[in-house]
Amino acid sequence: MIGAAAILSSLMAANGWAAAPASPDASWTGGAHLAVNIFRRQTPFERFGLKDPNQIMIAPLEGEGKNEREARLKARLRSSLERMPDFLKTGVTLKSVFVIEIEKGAMGHGHEDSGNLTLRVAADDPNFDAVTAHELSHAYDEQNEAVVNKFLKLRYWRKDFDLELRRLWAHVRETSEKDESGRIVRTVYDEAAQKRLAELKVPRRWATDFHAANKPTEYWAVAVELYYRHKTAGTLSEMKSHLSEPEIRTLAALFGP
Repeated sequence: MIGAAAILSSLMAANGWAAAPASPDASWTGGAHLAVNIFRRQTPFERFGLKDPNQIMIAPLEGEGKNEREARLKARLRSSLERMPDFLKTGVTLKSVFVIEIEKGAMGHGHEDSGNLTLRVAADDPNFDAVTAHELSHAYDEQNEAVVNKFLKLRYWRKDFDLELRRLWAHVRETSEKDESGRIVRTVYDEAAQKRLAELKVPRRWATDFHAANKPTEYWAVAVELYYRHKTAGTLSEMKSHLSEPEIRTLAALFGP
């Protein structure tokens, strides 16, 4: 049990906690429980590697109550990170998070780049957590490539599926509005395209959401976001309209019970 003790000692030292006295009766089970307790003692920010307050930046809208809204946004971020599934909590280390407040009612969205998260949301946005899950899944993709590749190999990277997506995009290009030179000036997703997207079971948040059909990183992120949404709402049966059974089982294993 020397190896387990050494690991736990290093973990505790890194977090500034004194090591428990050695015991001849120590077991791996006891060590595992201690590791779990250490994880639980961390704040939601610390679990994602955000141990320096300067790593968290909040930009509220200007105007009356700015300070109060800044505090609300930070509290909302904290609670959102707390609600994330364990595979994101343990599989993602962030460098920074920048929360930019947008007008109430506007659609929240975000961006992730090399562990730096940007969330453009309102504090009371009902989709705050979904946006967080989506962007964290991009960071997970970067930091756990083998896991995500295994998911994508189930369907996205299959030649037959790729061919169907190419045909779908060819139809979209053909039916979109173009200028005299043939350049697309407005992308059109007509009923035929929407129907085919649904038939292919491409993960989508609304009928004309072709985001996941663009590239593998978005296919993964939208799939995670949708699974999070439906798991939270208790409507996981609806995932059958968005992914194949093997894909759903893979996400179920990642998310856990």
